[in-house]
Amino acid sequence: MTNATTRLYFYRHAPALSRSEWDGPDSDRPLSDDGIATARRVSKAIAKMHLDIGAILASPYARAWHTGEILEEALGSPGLLVAERGLEPSAFDIAALDRMLAAHPDAPSLMLIGHEPSMTEVMSDVIGGGELVLKKAGFARIDLAYGASHATGMLRWLMPPRLLG
Repeated sequence: MTNATTRLYFYRHAPALSRSEWDGPDSDRPLSDDGIATARRVSKAIAKMHLDIGAILASPYARAWHTGEILEEALGSPGLLVAERGLEPSAFDIAALDRMLAAHPDAPSLMLIGHEPSMTEVMSDVIGGGELVLKKAGFARIDLAYGASHATGMLRWLMPPRLLG
């Protein structure tokens, strides 16, 4: 399913309005002004890394989608951003990740933009266990193992947003 060089990047959406500040459906809850600024700063830092991203898969929830739009703009690569329902809260699990990998078999890397707690739960499953913390606008890389029957890999790094610019 994957090759030896497949990299997964996990990018948690930037800070959104709190539930008490938002009256609409949770799926429409937008980034806060601080969240927009943080997403721009972190996305510019990600762009400077010159990653070979095959696709940006983002939850269609407004806060994750907007984070993806900001990243796509920072990368200067229109057309990379794809809505992925499997990244919605409570939908993202190892089976959903396997489906995403199967849908993008030739991508050297995939950027996944989603929500907690499912992001770190899946990351932990992929690396074989452990407790991880992925702050809002945090960024991580996992390299997938060759020939795995399901996604397994090694955590290369996990960075909080304060380290990204």
